[in-house]
Amino acid sequence: MSLLFSQNRNIFDNQPFFRSLIALSINYEHEQLIKGHEYYKKIFEPIINLESNDKLGISEYVGNKISLKYFNSDIINFNLYLDKYKVYQSMTRWYWNQKRNLIFPKLTTLFEQYTIYLNKLIKFNINNSLNYIIDDVKKMNEQIVKKLKLLRNTYNDPKISGVIDTYCDQITSSTS
Repeated sequence: MSLLFSQNRNIFDNQPFFRSLIALSINYEHEQLIKGHEYYKKIFEPIINLESNDKLGISEYVGNKISLKYFNSDIINFNLYLDKYKVYQSMTRWYWNQKRNLIFPKLTTLFEQYTIYLNKLIKFNINNSLNYIIDDVKKMNEQIVKKLKLLRNTYNDPKISGVIDTYCDQITSSTS
C-alpha cells in the first residue's frame, strides 16, 4: 500500500479533494490550538494573580468535561484557585486539605500537559499563522515564571523550590 502512495504521490498533489482535506485538517488543528490556549489562559489565571505570601489551592473540577485535542480534562481534572494570605492561612489550608504534597503533583501534571501543548503550538505554526497566539503565550509565560518565583519564596522549601524551578525551565525552554 505504501508503495502505491510513494509511486503515485503526484496524483494526490493535483487533486482538489485532497487539498481541501489537508486544508480542513490544518483548520481543525488551528482551532484546537486556539481553544487550548483559551483554557490554559483561564487555568493559569490564579498563578498570574499571585502576590507575596499567597498560595495556590486545588479544587475538584465541577462541570462538563472538555473535549479538546490539546486540553485533556481527564488529566487536568481540577481547578486552581488563589489562596490569599491571611493570618490563619495555615489552619484553613489544613482544614481544606490543601497540603503541598497533594497540590504539587497536580501542578506537575498541569505543567507537563502545558509543555506538550506549547511544543505542538510551536511545531504547528505553519506560515506563521499562529504568531499572535505565540506572542500572547510568551507574555503569559513571562508572567507565570515571575509569579512562580514569588511562590517559591513563599514556600521557602528547597524541595518545592526545585519543583518550581523545573516548571519555569519547562515553559521557558518551550517558547524560546
